[in-house]
Amino acid sequence: MVSQAKEARLSFRRAQREDLGKIVELSKEAFAAYGPYGRIVARWFEEPTVATFVLEREEEFLGFGMIGPFIWFPWLPVAELMAIALIPQARGQGLGKVLLDMLEKEARKQRLLALRLHTGTGNRRAIALFRKAGYRTLRVIKTYYPSGLDALEMWKKLWSVSEPPS
Repeated sequence: MVSQAKEARLSFRRAQREDLGKIVELSKEAFAAYGPYGRIVARWFEEPTVATFVLEREEEFLGFGMIGPFIWFPWLPVAELMAIALIPQARGQGLGKVLLDMLEKEARKQRLLALRLHTGTGNRRAIALFRKAGYRTLRVIKTYYPSGLDALEMWKKLWSVSEPPS
């Protein structure tokens, strides 16, 4: 778990062009089993509808997350958590939860009703993180990833219409 002192030194900000190299390299490592995600994430980064955020500690890059449009129902204020990853040295310290919380807070600021995501069925750490954060599995999608691996589609309601975010 992240101590309050360590969490206080964390910063969360919108990614800049100079962050792209680190984001691509981390994507290649973190998502290697799923396909050519270095190239895929670089393409997403360029999309004007995708918001990329960086987590740092004292200006050291720890990880990133991407939120993009949920294209199947464009009339609903729902988005896709397209990617979330931490550098290997930052894993296992509670920083995944911190990064996920910050991404959800950003989504609420944008008045998004819910977040949807996909994660590999064998990615136990990610599945545990998402379930603990309140994400529910909607379905398993066979051969979802370019590499042919299966994915869980997960969903979390961020607020209700009767209780809008503050």
